Order: sequence, then structure tokens, then C-alpha cells
Amino acid sequence: MAVMALAALSGAVHAQTPFSQITPYDTIVNTPDTLTWNIIQPDSFAFGTAYLTVYYEGDFGSSSEYITVYGENNVVIGVTQPHITSYDCLPDSVTLAFPAFMLDAWAADDTIRFTGVTTGNVDVFCTANHARVRLDYTFCTSGPLAFMSMPVTTFCGIDSAVTVTTTPAGGTLTGQGLTGNTFSPASLASGEYTLTYTFTNGAGCTSEFGIDVTILMAPSVTSVTPDTICPWNTSVLSVDGTGHMVWYSDLALTQPLDTGNTFTTPVLMSTTTYYAATTIYDNYFVMNSFSVADSVVVDHDSLTGDDRGGIAVTLNYVYVVGDDSTARFDLDLQNPTIYPRMDALVSDLGSGQLYTLYNPVTGIPDASFIDSMYVTELRTLNADLTLGTGIITLSDSIPFGWDNAYNFESGIFAGNGFIILFSAPRMSWYVIDLQDGVVTNLGTIADPQMEFSETWSAWGVAEFDGSSYSVLYRETNSQNVVRRMLPSGIPTIVYAFTDISDMASFTYAPWNNRWYMHFEGGSEFNGNIETVVYTTAGDSTGAESGNMTVNCPAGVTVFVDACVNVEEQTSSAVSVYPNPNEGQFTINLTNMPDAVIEIISIDGSLVYSESNTGAQQVKQVDLSGAAAGVYLVRVTNANTVVTTRLIKQ
Repeated sequence: MAVMALAALSGAVHAQTPFSQITPYDTIVNTPDTLTWNIIQPDSFAFGTAYLTVYYEGDFGSSSEYITVYGENNVVIGVTQPHITSYDCLPDSVTLAFPAFMLDAWAADDTIRFTGVTTGNVDVFCTANHARVRLDYTFCTSGPLAFMSMPVTTFCGIDSAVTVTTTPAGGTLTGQGLTGNTFSPASLASGEYTLTYTFTNGAGCTSEFGIDVTILMAPSVTSVTPDTICPWNTSVLSVDGTGHMVWYSDLALTQPLDTGNTFTTPVLMSTTTYYAATTIYDNYFVMNSFSVADSVVVDHDSLTGDDRGGIAVTLNYVYVVGDDSTARFDLDLQNPTIYPRMDALVSDLGSGQLYTLYNPVTGIPDASFIDSMYVTELRTLNADLTLGTGIITLSDSIPFGWDNAYNFESGIFAGNGFIILFSAPRMSWYVIDLQDGVVTNLGTIADPQMEFSETWSAWGVAEFDGSSYSVLYRETNSQNVVRRMLPSGIPTIVYAFTDISDMASFTYAPWNNRWYMHFEGGSEFNGNIETVVYTTAGDSTGAESGNMTVNCPAGVTVFVDACVNVEEQTSSAVSVYPNPNEGQFTINLTNMPDAVIEIISIDGSLVYSESNTGAQQVKQVDLSGAAAGVYLVRVTNANTVVTTRLIKQ
């Protein structure tokens, strides 16, 4: 996907001209607040470095009081700094630098929109509480300007190299995966990469053109055992990957062979490459029935402090979040352990994997910046809540947190292979596919009617019935857990409790069929101060629908060597007779004491195995029950491996 679009201009005259525009002040009226500054009719063909100067005055005396400044598409430009004197209500400014070529894409409709989001610590008490920006950059009034193109921008790692075309000649092409003007995806890990072409014309006017290139994720090869074999032998191939793994004999993925993360090759006579790819289905997950029985209640106030909001369950543990820390229990709510507070927990109700919402600029969500967060990634979490190595990059960023304008919280809903987020700043529902990070906007709603927690989100369960998404959550001003078909269906009661106190965080564990809930104080389940409870939850259905996507393959090669230590049929050490036969035959083991006899079918299956101890030289074998076909007879001892073919009629 091209990140900008420039057109080369003809003409002999080259010039570079400065652009500068300052916006009116936008007043801070809420805590926190979102400010908007529009640059009207900017000049095209920006190059070099652009500078955005933010002039601000108000409650900005400490390091926790600042404005995060965004360009269009939620691109973070930077943050303001506290006043050098540490005093509030004094005018200040900061200049933020960023690549100027981004401006042309942002100005497609002749307006560039910058936004600033104040932290929740910026109060409104000064005489002046406002901010404005000035944009400065240099643009070319005549070309030629840098331009580049390539036939495709999304690749699998095993795809062939492509040529990048650049104009005018004489510029510099930079980026990972490039050798000259050839881009090769094979050398890159999955992720996004930017290729940039820079050209300086005769007047010293430098322009840039950038293209974002995506390398899609493929299974990772974990082992090939062995990776080099002798003729008439097999190898075991293993890969890691998310989804339904299928093995193919061809790169076009039209000839499936087997399923699963491990594949045993058939008997090979020459070097062969196999291909493993995940087949992803839409994940069907619906709660079928509900009950409340066999409840167990545990108070966690001494572990977490006051309640906050946040709950998640994995295959082994349940996590509940308080103001001071996160408590981890086993699934029976025993053996508690304390870990740091983690404000954006969610788990996959299919795999049990634990995640946190994440933004690489602002990190893990916390109270200090929840009002200005954009979710751009999901990061895996280890059992001790340290960050794992897994990163799911979202196809679109999602604004998240508390929204003062509507006085609503956001929502986090755990599903099977997907999660759903309710964005209070956008009043919209977003589904995130946990297999590839694709974000789908399901639409908006005026008021979700969710019970508030004591933080900035509610927690519930997400469903998919094969065609439509729905969420389960605690309805405000009632004791009901309700189901809402998205985006704006009428809530229907899933279970009518009699007293669940302030419960606004719950989840479900399909692997033990339990609800896990948090509430404060007494309830129909009893409890004391800060309480986590589990109950029997009825039952659910989790399955894969028929909507299938085949992802990028990994190529796995098994090398077949001549193997000078393998004796052929002509060796006098082993002979088989009669050959062909109808299943009853004799193996003559001349000079092969203490050998292991194996008979292997052409597809690699072991159909017969026996240890021949001592000096016995003749072995009678009966394979009458085996299918007709070609088999490999392999005789092995400490010194020799002998193979020969057997034909059963």
C-alpha cells in the first residue's frame, strides 16, 4: 500500500518554497480533552522535514500533564513537555519534527487535521487553557519529483523477488530486503517494511516517495528429523503456526497430503520440498444455556487492594485486577499469586492465550494515559504477566478508554479466536481476528447500556454464530447479563441474577464450563469486600465455520543423499525370496547378526518390525494381511544398513 501519492511535474524551472500556517487556539474544557487544529489548503509536494510547533498554556507544570499530538490516521507526532519552571498556567511551546512527505497523503482533501489529547491529569483552572499549532515545511513548486512503483506490495516469505521501478533516475532507493532495485521477501520476517525513494533535483529540492510492504506470517519450521536421509527412508517434519495446519506437495497448495503440525514423509528417493500452511476458519462460538450452581467465592482485597476492573482466564489460571496489583488464582480460585497491575487483560477463549492491548509508543494501558490511547497491537502475556514474544499488529488502530463527551466506558469482550472492543471515543464496535490482526468495524451505537467498572472499561464475552457477532455484558441499572447483537440490536436477557452488586467484569472458561466474575461487597453469592467468584455456566458451542482462508506456506525440504553406507540388493548380506510374493517370504541375513528388521510401506508407515538377536540367518515373515504394493525392507545393525525392495502381489 503506497503511503503517499506524488505526480512528477515537467518543466525546466526548479524551485523550493517555504510553507507556514498557524491555527487558532482550541480551548481545553474537559479533563481529559481532545483538541483539533486544521491546516487549510496546504501546498503539495512537501519534502525534507516538517516541523509542528505546539503553543500551549494551562495545567502543564508536571511530567504527567501533557498533550499527545497526532497527525491523520492516528500517527503519533510527539508529546508536549512540562514548563521548565514546573509552574502551571505559563505559556510554553515545543517543536515536533516528522517526515514531510507524509503531508501530501494527509492533505488529499486540502485539509490536514492534527489532534491533541490531554492526559487525565490536566485540569482546567488557569486563566488560559488552550493550545494551537504552527506547521512549517518546504515544498517543491516544480519537478521532477521522486516516484516509485512495484507490481505487488503484499508477499509471502517464499515469493519470488520483484523489481522496484523508480523515476527520475539518479535517486536513492532504501529499505530492508533491497538489492539495488530488486526486492526479495525471502530475507525478511513477517511484518511491515517501508521502501523509500529519495531524489534531489537540480535546485536542491529533495522529494521522497514511500511504499509500505507487508510480509505475511507463515508457519515456522521447528524441526526436520533427519534433514538428510538415504534413499528409501522417511523424515518427520514439524512446524509451529496458529490455525488448522495442512501439508501440501506443491507450492500452489492444490495437493493436500496431511494435517497437523507434524508430518511424516513417504519413502523418498530424491530431495523433496513440502509446504505447510494454516487454514483459518471463522470461529463459531455461542453460549447455549446458562445456570448458576456450585459457586465458590474468594475475597482478594488483601492481594489487590480496592477493585478496579479487569478479568481474564487461561487454561490454567484466572486473573483479577485491583488498584494495587493483579491477583492470579488457579481455576479453583486457590494458590493466589500477586503480580503488577495489568489494566487491559483479555484472553482467547479458544486457545487460552493471554493478551494485553498495546501501543508501541505508549506501551501497556495504564490510568496515566487511558484517555488518549490508540490500540495498535495485541501482545501476548506470559503466566507471570511479563510480555511474551507474540505480537499481533492490528490492521487499523482503535481509539480506546473513557470518553468524557458521552460519559461512557469502553468494553473488552473475549471470544474464541477473536475479541471485540467497544470504543467509547468512537461509540463503535470492533472485532479483532486473533489469527491475523484484521480489524472490522461492526458499526456504532448511541448508548451500549453497560455497567461501569471503577476504571475505563467493562469486561464480558463475545460470540459469533456463523454470520453475526454479539456480546454478553452486565446491563446498567439491572441485575441482568444481556446479549446484544451487534452493532445495535435490542438487548435480551441471558441470565437474571437477584443480586450481583457492582459486577462489571466477567468472563467464561469453555475448558471447565465456568463463569468467573468480580464484584465488591455482598451479593447472592455472599462475599465480603473485593470478591472473585466462579459458578457453573451451562454450556457453549465452539467450532469452525466453513469460511476458510489459506495463509502463506512454509517450505520444508528433505535432502536425499546417495548414502555410501547403504548396501543395495546386490549385496550378499541380505536377500528376500520369493520376490514378488503374496505376503509370505524369507529374509536371508548372511553376516548380519543382531539386526533390526523393518518393513515400511511406500507412504512411510511401519508395517513390520522385529529384532533378530544372535546369529540367526533366516527369518520367515508373513504379511498376508498387508495391502498389495511396493515395500521397503530395511535391515540395520551396529555396522551396516541394508535396504531392498519387496513387491507384494
